Amino acid sequence: MVLSQLRAPKEHAKTGADKKMLPEGIIIVLGFLLLFVKMATTAAKTRRVYLVDFACYKLPESQSCTWAFVAEQFCSMGKLSERNLDFMQKTMERSGMGDSSYLSEGLIKKPVQISLEDALSETRAAMFGAVRDLLEKTGLSGSDIGILVVNCTVFCMNPSLSAMIGHEFKLRDNVICYSLQGMGCSAGLVAIGLAKRLLQVHNDSYALVVSTECITDGMYRGDDRSMILINCFFRVGGAAILLSNQSFHRSTAKYELCHTVQNQTAGSERSYNCIFRKEDDEGEEGISVSKDLLDVACNTIEINIAILGHLILPTSEKFKYS
Repeated sequence: MVLSQLRAPKEHAKTGADKKMLPEGIIIVLGFLLLFVKMATTAAKTRRVYLVDFACYKLPESQSCTWAFVAEQFCSMGKLSERNLDFMQKTMERSGMGDSSYLSEGLIKKPVQISLEDALSETRAAMFGAVRDLLEKTGLSGSDIGILVVNCTVFCMNPSLSAMIGHEFKLRDNVICYSLQGMGCSAGLVAIGLAKRLLQVHNDSYALVVSTECITDGMYRGDDRSMILINCFFRVGGAAILLSNQSFHRSTAKYELCHTVQNQTAGSERSYNCIFRKEDDEGEEGISVSKDLLDVACNTIEINIAILGHLILPTSEKFKYS
C-alpha cells in the first residue's frame, strides 16, 4: 500500500509510461534487498557445525571385571538376596555387556569404598582422560576452547564439573560453560544440541562437549529389584567431542552436524516416573527403573523419528505421510 501512494517528481512526469518507471524500479530494488536480507538471515541461522574429532576414555586393564567379580562385590555389601543376585546375573548376561567391563577403583576395593573422594576420583579420571586425549589428537590447547558443555546425570559437585575441567586445562576467562545434571541418558544428546545452538551465534569458535557418568555415586546397595538395574547396566566411561563452526574444517572434520532433535515428554506421568532417584523401604538411596521405561522410550523414539524424517526426507516422500 505504501508503494501505491508514491508519485514521480513533476519534471519527470511527462508521460504515463514515465510515471510508472519509478515505482517499478523501487519495487525491484526493494525486492532484491528483501531477498538479500532473507538469505543473510537464513545463512546466520544455519551456520554449519562440524564434528572435528572425539576421544573416549580408556581405563587401565586393572579395572576390568568379569560378571562373577561384579556379583561378588555386590554380595559383599551384605544386602543382596539370592533371588535378586540371580536376577542381576541374568540381566547382565542378556544386556550385551561383555565379561570384561570396567568398575571404578572404589568398587574394586575390598571392602567396597563408596565415598565422595572415590566418586571424585572416578569422575576426574574419566573427564580428564578423554579431554586430554582429544586435545592431543587435534593439537589444540585449553585456551582454544570457546564453549564447554559437560553432562553427568547423577553426580553433582561444587565446584561444578565444568569448573574442574576449566581449572585442569586452563581454559580462558571468557569461555562459555554449562554443566547438565539429572537429565538421564538423553543428556549427551542434549549437550550436543546446546553446543550446536551456541556455535550458531558465536562465530569462529570451538565447542568441547564432555559426557560421563559416575557409577560410584549412583551405586545402589539395597535389595529392591527395580533399583538393582542401574548396577547391572552402568560402568565407568567418558567421551569428549570437539565441535567447530569454522569453515576450514569442512574438508577435515569427521562429520557435519545437520540436525538435533529433542522431544520433551515430562508432562506424561508414565514418562516422568519411569526413572526416579529415591530411597527404598530401608532408606538406601538409588535410582528406580519402572516397567514403563521400554514403552516410554519407544514412543519417544517414534516421535523423534517423525520429526527427523520431516527434516531429512525428500519432498516426494514427505507427501506420502502428510
